[in-house]
Amino acid sequence: LSLKHWDQDDDFEFTGSHLTVRNGYSCLPSALAENLDILLQTEVKRIEYSESGVDIKTVSLVDYEEKAYHADAAIVTFPLGVLKQFDAVEFQPPLPDWKRGAIERLGFGNLNKVILCFDSCFWNSQINLFGHVTSTTASRGELFLFWNLYKAPVLISLIAGDAAARAESTPDETIVERALRVLKGMFGASQVPEPTEAVVTRWKMDKYARGSYSYVASGSSGADYDLMAKPIMCPDPKTDPPGTAAAAA
Repeated sequence: LSLKHWDQDDDFEFTGSHLTVRNGYSCLPSALAENLDILLQTEVKRIEYSESGVDIKTVSLVDYEEKAYHADAAIVTFPLGVLKQFDAVEFQPPLPDWKRGAIERLGFGNLNKVILCFDSCFWNSQINLFGHVTSTTASRGELFLFWNLYKAPVLISLIAGDAAARAESTPDETIVERALRVLKGMFGASQVPEPTEAVVTRWKMDKYARGSYSYVASGSSGADYDLMAKPIMCPDPKTDPPGTAAAAA
């Protein structure tokens, strides 16, 4: 984390009270996706851009059928962890150095979640979250916060830092058992039942994510976020060398 630029977002903070999104952030993309033709189970393999537009080649993860799509332009929203691999998706021409530099400099961490579903709430359903201080330094970042976001009796706990990395190779049963142990320590063993369902994320292992949450790493700055958002113009065959791309003004 950059000591100089860690607070680079402060100038752009919204004013007013802090709020949580009830029923989770999935409400936002679900609303934005209404009436859109979204292809699921489809992997982007190649993005080729030129004066004539953008050609995108995909493969179905169901029947492995390959397809191609043409458009005037494309908005690329791959997670930073995927872009950092560089060979996960082929760009032709290759991404320019200024774009690759921003990708390399920015940090991409890992924050995993444990979702616990219950038949009823044993916690105060009127509060949005409650915290837990771990008893040892070694367990720092493990199950330190519980979110109460849904109308249904569901808790979401966070695992960050080194604990998130360890969770990637820890069985679900062990992680859920630890979460229940924390809750029983807070509310009493007799008050905490077994969950009806549990889900544990492993974003670092997910080939379509390779982590979660970007941050300004040492050697980076907020300007790299601007470079990430800056459009790439197709090369001009009259003035640009072959295999190059320029930034939009």
